[in-house]
Amino acid sequence: MNGSDRHLDVLLADYTSARDDERELLNQQTTLFRAVVATLTLLGALVASISGENPTLRMPDWISAAAPLVPLALICLLQIVGSQAAVRSFYIRALERQLRKELPSPPTLDNYPRLTVMSYQEIQVTLRSLGQGTRIPRILTMIIFFSVGAVFIGLVMYMASTFDIYLKFTMIVFYGAATALILMESVNATVRGKRYFQNLVDDAHRRSLEPLTPSVDGTASTSRRRSLASYLILPRPADLSKAPFFPIGALVLVAVRPETAELEYFWPRVVVLWLVLEVLVYQARYQWNDLRGLGEDMQAPAAGQRGRIPLDPTTSDIRPVVILVSCVISVRLFLAVLACALPFVSFFHHMLPMLLGVFGLAAVYEILRGMERNGYVPTTQGPLQTSPSSVTVLVSLVVGLGYPLRTVLGITLPATGGSGTRDIPWQWTWPWNWTLGNPFHMSLPVDTMFLAVFALYTLSLGILFVSMTWCLEGGTFVREHDGSTYYYRRDIAQKPHLRLLLLNTTRRFAPLPAPTQEPLQPIIEVDGRSQKWLKYASRLHAPWNIALLTALATGALAVCAIWGSDPQIPATALAAAATVGISVAMALHRNKSKITAVVYVAGLLLAAVTLAAAAAHTSASVTAPSGTTLAVRWILSSMSTIPILVYKFFEHSSYRDLAFPPLTDVVTKGVRRVLVVVLGKDTAMRMGI
Repeated sequence: MNGSDRHLDVLLADYTSARDDERELLNQQTTLFRAVVATLTLLGALVASISGENPTLRMPDWISAAAPLVPLALICLLQIVGSQAAVRSFYIRALERQLRKELPSPPTLDNYPRLTVMSYQEIQVTLRSLGQGTRIPRILTMIIFFSVGAVFIGLVMYMASTFDIYLKFTMIVFYGAATALILMESVNATVRGKRYFQNLVDDAHRRSLEPLTPSVDGTASTSRRRSLASYLILPRPADLSKAPFFPIGALVLVAVRPETAELEYFWPRVVVLWLVLEVLVYQARYQWNDLRGLGEDMQAPAAGQRGRIPLDPTTSDIRPVVILVSCVISVRLFLAVLACALPFVSFFHHMLPMLLGVFGLAAVYEILRGMERNGYVPTTQGPLQTSPSSVTVLVSLVVGLGYPLRTVLGITLPATGGSGTRDIPWQWTWPWNWTLGNPFHMSLPVDTMFLAVFALYTLSLGILFVSMTWCLEGGTFVREHDGSTYYYRRDIAQKPHLRLLLLNTTRRFAPLPAPTQEPLQPIIEVDGRSQKWLKYASRLHAPWNIALLTALATGALAVCAIWGSDPQIPATALAAAATVGISVAMALHRNKSKITAVVYVAGLLLAAVTLAAAAAHTSASVTAPSGTTLAVRWILSSMSTIPILVYKFFEHSSYRDLAFPPLTDVVTKGVRRVLVVVLGKDTAMRMGI
């Protein structure tokens, strides 16, 4: 037996096995469809018995709401088997075509000259294909799908209409999302079957290149990408570093107006509004930004680390993912409004100012970014074609406004009590006959000048944080170095704000030359993601240097004001000046050890700020504050140290150092450390921990 005969035997054996599996799969589909019809019938009987004015069956609403889970599980299983059938159909057809190609002269049937052997699957697909054609079986199959879906959705909607708002919303979100996923999978496996199978083949090929053995500790799979589920749950985990600004604003309010802490529901309101702002509203705003910048994010040098919408760069059909992300944005905003059901949260007094502030600022930012994108012209040589520099400066400024927005919301919203239970959207009387007293009122319980100083402090801190982050991100575009000049990718012109900030370091940068242009000096490849671009001197007028000085000065003034003194008092002014002076001196100090530098700077500055606060308190002749207020003031006294800590951290970091580890890795590492402490290092090592 020669090689070609063995090859043909392998194909025939594979084809026979696939045909046997197909028959078994068809039996499974038939059995599952019967089970779906039976459970839908029972669900209909249950709905009839628990509905109406005199229900014959009484049970808790939450149990009734869980009843559709049984037919839903069977429908999901039926769809999984259907997807497997679609994949098997493509595979069998590929085998049939390969077998016909292997035969010297594929025989045809006498009665049908155009019908060759090994074409049974082609005939079957032509008969029942949902992707094309108008044959009756295709229409009948659609009727089956529509009937099952309409009955299931109708029963669920009818049940939900009789439940309270919370259970109703839960059912709509859960069953609606499940139905959407089933519909999406059904369309992909049928109407878009060719692309569905091709993507599956590509993924299987990449998977076959990976070893079956587990990876060594500390190494990750090269193909590891962020999952879509992880992105939908928490799009930007790294941006939770901005979350403390809202509670800091609330603490400032308590420090300067201690009586506000005694308001009814003050602390619960702070916690709820904080979670709504950071987990729901801002994460929805980030997802909107990711949708608008989808193309840029896919082409970014550090796309994997940035963790934006996880999309295969080779995928041309992005509609399912875009629709899913848009639905999640809507769900987040609906959940934010749903928080108004709590007795201490008001839509007009809390949610509306929050939504208008976040998305109003986001709209301005997206307009400016759109102007940057429109001004970009791809080039292969010569100067870069970008948007005007004024637009780039505005982008860098507007993005820093999110920090003072958080703190101002933290100062103003918790002290506002709301207008009662009528301030709930689903209890309004529509369309125009609802009335609310002073609906857009926000309490401003602090001095306007103090609020301006504190807002300027947080704005400066935000610009400091963002400008240094963007400078490092701009460095990820750097690819080559010739000994004197670093060369960055030309597509950095899509984000000119990154290039502008990168040029504020003292190194020489230039766009990559054309591929045909001969380099004047030997070229060295550079991984810009691992370079610490801020470690050496930067230009004096760099945005982060200006922001650092402003944040240090306003932070010292804010600390003095929190302790109740007038900044014009000589002792206080001297202490504040000493704080700023020490901070500037330490900012210019170069230390090879990042940890040593941070601890050294933090210790000196905290001592200086403490002395300033004590001097302010002594000279103010005020009544001694309560224990809680005193603790809050001492905590806030460290505000002047935060800018220099941020500065020193970024100064000794590369863009890779900013990577936020996967949550599972953080939890695993934490559990491992606890076990090492409990069991001892030797025992833990013997256990492989």
